[in-house]
Amino acid sequence: MKYCIAIVFSFILFSVISCTPYNSDDANRTLIQGSWKLVNVEHSVYDSVYVDYAKEETFLIFKGDSCREYMVDLADTLDLTFIIRDYHLAFVRNDTIIGRFSIDSLTNKTLILSFEKDKRIYKKEAIEK
Repeated sequence: MKYCIAIVFSFILFSVISCTPYNSDDANRTLIQGSWKLVNVEHSVYDSVYVDYAKEETFLIFKGDSCREYMVDLADTLDLTFIIRDYHLAFVRNDTIIGRFSIDSLTNKTLILSFEKDKRIYKKEAIEK
């Protein structure tokens, strides 16, 4: 009897100590680091404005908890911080959330963000100077 209790107790103790919960927020913060090139935007409403994403280059550059949006053609940047929580990405400027997106997909090659029915598709790519 003591042997069975010791085995059960050891199993419970081992399970509690060895299992750490998966923290998707930390994993996503690590995976999102680097530069991402906007390659396509899917709009829910018909938009008569055509954007050639091969020419109109926009990058999101994540480093630490900072994000820089770099628009190559306009030679313009926007410096932000970001928060990732529960598969959502929020952009913050001057302590105010200025954009909030769902993270539909985040891999080492692709980032897909959505807001309502719009999607923004990014590919991991270094910025060419």
